[in-house]
Amino acid sequence: MSRLPWREIRLPLLEAAVAVVVLGQRGLGFTVVLLVLGLLVWVPYSLYRMARKPEQRRWRLAIMGIWLLVVPLVYGIHAHRHETTRHSAAEMVAAVEAFHRTNGRYPATLDEVGIGREQVKDRLGSMSGYLVDKGRPHLGYPDTFTPFGYCSYDFEARAWKCRDD
Repeated sequence: MSRLPWREIRLPLLEAAVAVVVLGQRGLGFTVVLLVLGLLVWVPYSLYRMARKPEQRRWRLAIMGIWLLVVPLVYGIHAHRHETTRHSAAEMVAAVEAFHRTNGRYPATLDEVGIGREQVKDRLGSMSGYLVDKGRPHLGYPDTFTPFGYCSYDFEARAWKCRDD
């Protein structure tokens, strides 16, 4: 069996790369479900086509392999982003709690605990933030999987709460 010529899979590889870049953006983790739904229709169709036209088998298997790798890759991007964002947020919560134990009050800004606004944006996302309202602190960031979701830390319950709008 000869190898599949590079030029035959060039365009599908480019399409898959663009899909990974676009679908890997913050807030688009839900697209993994859409990818899987699309593949649930497309894979059986491709298997049917391979049975009907054996000369297309190598090409269709190559394309199927490419797209079956896109799903775990996009999911992995979002899972990694979720873990690193939550870890960074937990570090910020720990710094706020330590400040509170030492000073008997919550810091007015994260600058008081040595975390600048740009660092918060870089680690948690551009719509993240910390504020103290009537003596109660609030720290939150946009959910990494859903486009309008938001996660915030409840300092009284000592727990994260995420909501999807």
